[in-house]
Amino acid sequence: MIEIVVGDIRIDSSEQKNQKIYLMRIPLLFKGAINMRTYAEIDISEICQFKDLVPNALFDMLIMSGIVYSVDRTISRKRFSINGLTREMIINLPTSNLTLWNPLTKSMNELLSFMTGDLWSVKFRPTNNYDLPSIPLSEKCKEVTAVSLFSGGMDSLIGAIDLAQIESGKIFLASHYDSTMGGPKGDQEKVFKMLNECYPDKFIRFKKAVRIQPQKHKNSELSSRSRSLMFFAIAAIVAEALGTDIVIPENGSVSLNYPLSDSRRSACSTRTTHPILVNQFNNLLLCLGVKTRANNPYEFQTKGEMVQGCKDPSTLIKIVPQSNSCGKRSQHQFMLDNHFASHCGRCMPCMYRRASLLGYDDLTTYGIEPLTLYHNRKGKLSNDFFAMLNFLRKDLNKKDIAEELKIIGFGNFPDLEQYVELVVRTRKELKSLLVNKGMKDFLLNTN
Repeated sequence: MIEIVVGDIRIDSSEQKNQKIYLMRIPLLFKGAINMRTYAEIDISEICQFKDLVPNALFDMLIMSGIVYSVDRTISRKRFSINGLTREMIINLPTSNLTLWNPLTKSMNELLSFMTGDLWSVKFRPTNNYDLPSIPLSEKCKEVTAVSLFSGGMDSLIGAIDLAQIESGKIFLASHYDSTMGGPKGDQEKVFKMLNECYPDKFIRFKKAVRIQPQKHKNSELSSRSRSLMFFAIAAIVAEALGTDIVIPENGSVSLNYPLSDSRRSACSTRTTHPILVNQFNNLLLCLGVKTRANNPYEFQTKGEMVQGCKDPSTLIKIVPQSNSCGKRSQHQFMLDNHFASHCGRCMPCMYRRASLLGYDDLTTYGIEPLTLYHNRKGKLSNDFFAMLNFLRKDLNKKDIAEELKIIGFGNFPDLEQYVELVVRTRKELKSLLVNKGMKDFLLNTN
């Protein structure tokens, strides 16, 4: 059990290149299994232009999401979990309105626990007095008619392209990055630059995004499952202020993250845009009196179907090499076929990406080929690949898939049949990848 005591919020200002910078600094004291002091730091230099246009509760949520992300990245899951996967954490989160937030304690615990696969116990406390800076609303923001999450990945690229084809106004791309992880920031900048070249003056985003800086140390956690709450919180502020909803551009296969095996049902499963999480977030917005809602228009599409349905395929193929889908891009020691590749080639996001781009001129570089993974079956190098291979070898019918979906929480979902069909098509897409790589017989081999 780890207790996190959240200190008083402080806002520091400075000037860089004739631009005013505002950093929110939040001390964190860890007690119990780990004893240390650190802090969360959130760059609020641009998002504060919306402060007078939204309820205070949304800035409470932004602050909470930054704190949760910093805690998530500070505590090593491997070292401090109760079973190798699940951590237990007690935390006091600051709020400007205890009367509003206290009844939501159970909902917040459930959302955080589902999102990260841990056991969270939240207690709300009154925040200290601090003043958010007053920043004039950008003229360009007044022309925004859509808000979409933007990670720098291929799905968020497709979402942006599709919106550009149907929206008359500007599109705000809501993003953030972790200053201790260089990849996502660069991805977002490269993709955004090319989008603006293809669609001049159509997209806007914060010049510096919203930077979150957890403090790195020897016990840091490498995964970042709580990052989606930061995306949601940022997008909710912008969307509420500008009178629109939030688009979550994520293929249904990754969002659903159907377990490849029984062991992948719970804490080791990523749920950053999971339908249950999106429902929990929307319910939270409802209880906070916020009008905006989050919606994933690609909820029942595979990644390949997103590619095929893109409203401007030539622009997609032009920009897609600049996007990044990989979950293990920094692990070059395992890139046995191309040590300098942009994608590892062995994580599930890479598998989905490769499968979705079959038949297209995919210029993405991958560090390892499926056949190389198969012949390196010992150790952790091929864990995801063999989990996928064993999953594809199973003779699953629609009833089997439906039963599994009920086990992982979809029993009361009215769209259960659509999720079942999604899993069927996802399996077909992944099988096509292996067939394309000359591995058709491996789908039949049970040795």
